[in-house]
Amino acid sequence: MSQLHESCAACGWAFDFRFEYHGGVPVEHPICPKCGADILWTYAFDEAEIDVTPEEMAAYILPDEAAFPEDNSPAYLEMGELLDARLIGIGGPFRVSNVDGVVDVELRPYVHPRSDSRGVKLIANVGRSTYSVALLELIAFINARLFDGAVIAHTSAYGLPGGGVELFPFGTEVSLFFHDVIDEETVSSDAWAERIQGDRQIAADLARQLRSAAVASRDPGGRPALPGLRLPADELSGSDYGRMPLEDVQSTFMDELFAPAPDTDELTDRVTTFLGELGLDVAQQGGVFRFRLDSARVHVQFIERGGRTLLRFHSVLVAGIRASDLEGGEEVVAGVLTTLNADIISGRCLIEPDGDALRITFEKTILGADLDLSEFAITLAMVGEEADRLDNLLQEAFGGLRADQTQDATAFTDLAPLLGRLASQVPGIEREDLERARTWVRHMLEELHLPMREDGEGDFWFSFGSARFAIRVWQDNRATYLTLRARVLRDLDQTTGLAEALNDINTKVHFGAFALRDGSVEFVETILADDLSVEELAYALVTVGELADNHDDPLQERFGGFLAEQIQP
Repeated sequence: MSQLHESCAACGWAFDFRFEYHGGVPVEHPICPKCGADILWTYAFDEAEIDVTPEEMAAYILPDEAAFPEDNSPAYLEMGELLDARLIGIGGPFRVSNVDGVVDVELRPYVHPRSDSRGVKLIANVGRSTYSVALLELIAFINARLFDGAVIAHTSAYGLPGGGVELFPFGTEVSLFFHDVIDEETVSSDAWAERIQGDRQIAADLARQLRSAAVASRDPGGRPALPGLRLPADELSGSDYGRMPLEDVQSTFMDELFAPAPDTDELTDRVTTFLGELGLDVAQQGGVFRFRLDSARVHVQFIERGGRTLLRFHSVLVAGIRASDLEGGEEVVAGVLTTLNADIISGRCLIEPDGDALRITFEKTILGADLDLSEFAITLAMVGEEADRLDNLLQEAFGGLRADQTQDATAFTDLAPLLGRLASQVPGIEREDLERARTWVRHMLEELHLPMREDGEGDFWFSFGSARFAIRVWQDNRATYLTLRARVLRDLDQTTGLAEALNDINTKVHFGAFALRDGSVEFVETILADDLSVEELAYALVTVGELADNHDDPLQERFGGFLAEQIQP
């Protein structure tokens, strides 16, 4: 923690600032608390009060050449000779090189101005941006995950004699540099080449990630874009401008959602706690929680899919169906279910083998990470209600046995008390206001820097490859929701076997459902908007986009029709 005593040049108000350094980046908004004017203030690092080594401190400061002219001291020249010798040893005397056509990397001799520390500094201009809170948070996020070096921001006015750092007013255009000080001992050792190659790869990866997160200075509608990342033209590789493609969201934003994910035992304990808070008995066997609602039976357990921990709500609606007894066989069952899936609020119906017969199941999966009481309780209630509604309907249509006709009710926790409690106010479960929810979704989408448009009905539209999909924000008397609906195929040439193909895909994916609506193919999923995080939203967007984009081409090859991108105006 550091302190600064200063007064505002605009209004003269005296203030006493305190601010912290994270990864070498100050995280205090530099405006006057009284009049709001920009404050140009500087702070020289005091090594006595900051617990870092000179090498670490140097990795936070990239001096401007105008403020720090080239050092011709004996120590600097000696390091230059060592640098050239080591470069020849790994393939050439080039202090500036290009990595993968992505970023230029420069190597400079380095001597700390206030200590005997010396070595080689690796520098790469990995991007450019507008100085903002979002940028500071992004830099802190990146630096916390780097094993070597750091990313810092600077402009042509950055360096100050004596090693000071200017804190820019928000809105200042800054360059983003990755650099790492490699000490003389490492430069002289066998570890030199590996360290250099590792740093070069880090710089290239950072440049790619920041480029994928770039935001154009103006959006297609001609409105000024939010402050965000922009990249200057690189003299060797050029640059891409535009908002981040949805395809790049996962690597940029989603890793944080899953990195600290709790294990299954911890999540199981969390669900047990939720049940206690909801006043429900715990019926559990082998890690599976079991519930009933009239004729429906719901099994809830944690599963692992693709490195993710998911909470799966599963109900056998009707079992022992004989397809041979049905006119149209299994295809007619699949047709009914895929049509139902277009309008089911939460979850999807599937056909599964049941010995030599068939069974119809209903399921819903949600992320185990960030699972909270509201999401668990409302999802459980909705699945129970849907299962209890559908099992009677489907038994009447296709025969077979409902779950209550084959399973002992005493082994299941009754959900009726939960429905009663949700009809009133339950502590920990609060419904978000609809307009506030839309505003929050807009805010999160701005954080993701995604290209999207909002139509006249308040839906948000996105693209992922050839797929197009929308988010609709809506609510009922319990909660506020986001329904994601993707356009997959329109105007199909044939539909024979289509419902069975969609059911087969649905059995292989854990999120959402491919469905039939008016002879067209859609992909639909609904998530809870209350307490939604930007990472959870990113996960939903990427998953819907990937699934729709991965399956639309094979479905078109088999059944004809038009992809979403082929019918866009």
